[in-house]
Amino acid sequence: MEDSPGDHESLIVEHGISFFIETENGNILFDTGQSDAFLYNAEFLNLSPQDADAVVISHGHYDHSGGFAHLVEEWNSDLPIKLFVGNGFFTPKYSRRGEALYFVGNRYSRESLISRGVKVSELSSPATEILPGVFVVTAFERREALEVYNPRMVFVDGAKVSADELQDEVALVLKAKDGIVLVLGCSHPGIINIINAVKERFREPIVAMVGGTHLKEAQGERLERAVDTIASLENTIVGVSHCTGPEATKILEERCTRFYRNNAGSTLIIE
Repeated sequence: MEDSPGDHESLIVEHGISFFIETENGNILFDTGQSDAFLYNAEFLNLSPQDADAVVISHGHYDHSGGFAHLVEEWNSDLPIKLFVGNGFFTPKYSRRGEALYFVGNRYSRESLISRGVKVSELSSPATEILPGVFVVTAFERREALEVYNPRMVFVDGAKVSADELQDEVALVLKAKDGIVLVLGCSHPGIINIINAVKERFREPIVAMVGGTHLKEAQGERLERAVDTIASLENTIVGVSHCTGPEATKILEERCTRFYRNNAGSTLIIE
C-alpha cells in the first residue's frame, strides 16, 4: 500500500503505507495502511498476509495502523498474530488545527487485541531482534536541532492537551549480504535522527532505505540538511514514499543515484 499508483493499475491506493517483507528467516508485515485495502492489494500481488511471522506497526496513526483490525478479523491461521509496536502505541492520538482536535489514532486497544488472541509486544529498547537478522529499532536520540516535533500532534486526556512527540515510532532494520536495509514508517522523530541512530547502533552500510521520511512539511535549511543526509548514503538504494512530499521526492530523485519511486505494488529484491 502507498499513496500513489505504480504500473499495476488494479491496485487500490490510499494515504498510508504497508510492506510485505520476505526473508530467509521469516516474513514480516510492516504497517497496514488505513483500511482493508492492503489485503485486497495483497491478493492481486499473490501475497498472503496470513503468512506473516511477525507484524510490526511503525506508530499509532490511523494511516499506518488502521488496516490491522481487518487483518485480525480475517486471520485464520492456527498460530497467533505476533504484533510488535513501540511503547505508547495505544495512547489515543490527535491532530490539532486551530481550536479543533481531530482523532488520528487507531481504533482498538491493547486489551481488545489480546482478547482476540494477538500476542502484543510493546518495545522500548533501542534494537530488538524479532527474527534472525530482523530488528525493530526505536528510542531515537533527537540530536538534530532542525528536527523538532510537530506541535499539531497531541495527546488528549479529558480537558488536558499535551504534546505527542511520537516516542512510539519504530523502524525496521534487516541484515543483508553487504549491509542493512532500513524500512521506515513516517520518520516523525526526524529522518536525520533515525539514520544517525541506525548507523551508530549497527555500524554497517545502509544498502537500501525505503518508506516515509515525513519531509512533506520541511522547508529551507531543514529540507536541505535532510536531503544532504540521505544523498550522502553512498551507493544506497532510496525508495522513499508516502509522507516524503513532492518537493523532497523530486530533489532526492535528482540527488540520489539509485533512487526509485516506491509506489503501490513495487517490489525490491536485496541479496
